[in-house]
Amino acid sequence: AVVFDFVANSQRVPRLINGDVDLVIAQLSHTAARSRVVDFSYPYYLDGVTFVTRRADVGDAFDLDGRTVAVLNHSTTIDVVRSQLPTASLVGVPSYEAALTVLEQGGADAFAGDASVLSGWVQDYPHYRLLEPMLSAEGLAIAMPRGIQYESLRQQVNNAVERWHRTGWLQERLDAWGLP
Repeated sequence: AVVFDFVANSQRVPRLINGDVDLVIAQLSHTAARSRVVDFSYPYYLDGVTFVTRRADVGDAFDLDGRTVAVLNHSTTIDVVRSQLPTASLVGVPSYEAALTVLEQGGADAFAGDASVLSGWVQDYPHYRLLEPMLSAEGLAIAMPRGIQYESLRQQVNNAVERWHRTGWLQERLDAWGLP
């Protein structure tokens, strides 16, 4: 039987490494650092860092250099924003709800996060808009434990991801959810 276990972003990889979960299917980007400790499936989606704002004086992502940007604490988004917008002031927030509060109270000009999540944000909060361009592009993939004993699991997961691409199921999901 499949049991879904919802965990905080910061606990996804540690829970997998500790053997608490068998797979992590939680919008996890395939990074070099993570590849040192877990294996990844083929990517199922290309995501990247973008921003939401309601400020009319911000035309694109690069207009945020020198401004205040909210970011999730301990996220890989922090490094991307620091690299691409070196004079932006970053405000750490513990959650998307906290980011909304900071934006609504004027504590930041924009919020940086994954385009896939923020496209849902603008559907829920239509007075916000996504900014272009995305500042990065990362493949999202399913994480699995490392080791030869997991080879069968890796093959089954990769076969499923290939099938989702081949049959168009992934594209149908993207369209249904309004993802970029």
